[in-house]
Amino acid sequence: MRTDLILDSNGARLSGWFYPAVTAASAPTPAVVMAHGLGGTKDSGLEPFAERFAAAGLNVLAFDYRGFGSSEGLPRQKVSLTGQIDDYRAACRAVAAQPGVDPDRLVLWGVSQSGGHVLQTAAGRGDVAAVLSLVPMVSGPAAAKHSLPLHKPSTLLRSTIAGIGSSVRQRTGGAPTLMPIVGPPGALAALTADGYEEAYLSIAGPTWRNEVDAAMGAELGR
Repeated sequence: MRTDLILDSNGARLSGWFYPAVTAASAPTPAVVMAHGLGGTKDSGLEPFAERFAAAGLNVLAFDYRGFGSSEGLPRQKVSLTGQIDDYRAACRAVAAQPGVDPDRLVLWGVSQSGGHVLQTAAGRGDVAAVLSLVPMVSGPAAAKHSLPLHKPSTLLRSTIAGIGSSVRQRTGGAPTLMPIVGPPGALAALTADGYEEAYLSIAGPTWRNEVDAAMGAELGR
């Protein structure tokens, strides 16, 4: 029952899937707005949640952040916290304009990194009726402290140095450092604890896989 929906976020065209509420209602019903966590795309496990919400009588909009999945935006696969929160706000505007949606009863859904996004997006809004925040990422220092027993210290140090170096280069006009989201223990990646790579790849959708494969091919072809 889903339909494709294109939404504008400060000039970036984002790709969304709109699921109308399955149960017929005489009055407009709430709408759930959802996006994935770190590096995820809407085809990486969001659909089962969206379908269950729609079956329960709620409208749903699942979308890809700018630079990810089927959405436009350059550079590709750059995680911008402020940009992704802006994308959530754009998704709220877009779903509120859909037929059958009660614009004053939006529900924000997020997991991991997007679990933190929805908390910030909801702040100060009068049109958000509920927030569903699953294992939210709300504090970088706290998350780093929690991850210390799970990752090799040398791996965390290499990733941190690479991230700081990338930030400095970009501020002076240089190119960013590209780093895999997940990798095996000891690899240079954002998440390298035992089992992380297998778990992440088990939910990765075709859009995410195709883009990662293309990026790796371009890097190897240099």
